[in-house]
Amino acid sequence: TSAEAYTGSHDNKNPLISPVYADYTKGFPPTLITTGTRDLFLSNCVRLYRKMKEEGVEVTIDPWESMWHVWQGSQYPEARQSTKEIGEFLRTHLGNSD
Repeated sequence: TSAEAYTGSHDNKNPLISPVYADYTKGFPPTLITTGTRDLFLSNCVRLYRKMKEEGVEVTIDPWESMWHVWQGSQYPEARQSTKEIGEFLRTHLGNSD
C-alpha cells in the first residue's frame, strides 16, 4: 500500500510518522491546520484537530472547499489567500505585526 511505502517497517502509530498519535499535553503552541475538502488526508486533519483540542491546544482547522493536498503550492487565488491567512496566523502568534 502507499502507507507502507511511506512508513516502511516503522510503526504507523509513531508520532513522527502520524502526528495524531503525539502527546500535545505539554505546552504545544497554537496551531493552524489547513486542508481542503478534496484532500486525501482531510479526515486525518480532523482527527488531529480533535486530538489537539482535547489535549488543550489552541488549534484552528481551516478547510477550503474543493482544494486538494498541498494545494497552497498552486497559483490559484485560494492558494494566495490561504498563504496570506497563514502569515497572519504566524504574525499573531509570534507577536510580530510587521
